[in-house]
Amino acid sequence: MNRENFQELMSEGRLLEIALQYLLESENQEKKERHTEHITGYIQERMEKDVGACTGVLLNRLGITPNLKGHTYLRKAIELEVESNSSMEGMMKCLYPQVAADCNASPASVERNIRHAIEVMWERGNQELYREITNHYVQKRPSNGQFITSIAAYFRDGRIFIH
Repeated sequence: MNRENFQELMSEGRLLEIALQYLLESENQEKKERHTEHITGYIQERMEKDVGACTGVLLNRLGITPNLKGHTYLRKAIELEVESNSSMEGMMKCLYPQVAADCNASPASVERNIRHAIEVMWERGNQELYREITNHYVQKRPSNGQFITSIAAYFRDGRIFIH
């Protein structure tokens, strides 16, 4: 690989992809395992420290993708809920305005986009994972408050697992 190719790969953002491909195709199994463990350990350590990252991964697994505005608002709301250790009380009075202020939006927009994201998860997402998180069978779509508090409780209880 020459300097121009390297610069081109860096500008395209493909360097990490190539490095991971190298690790996967490496002939030296011991080297491959050592590097893979290091990368996996680093990612796990970062995720344990960063509730936002864990929330983002979990929301993706539930079917709430980052292209939905509600994804960003849910991440922030769940982070705030985990930090405050509060209940659904005052969701409209406290949590939505705080998320709105942090995300430069209106509280009504935050509420509406969160509701839409939860609807998307319920219709096309991974309901089974949500049921596993809540530890009971849920028959109807959860409200915004129920969803936020159940995911926050999941992180507070330390039941974080990334498959």
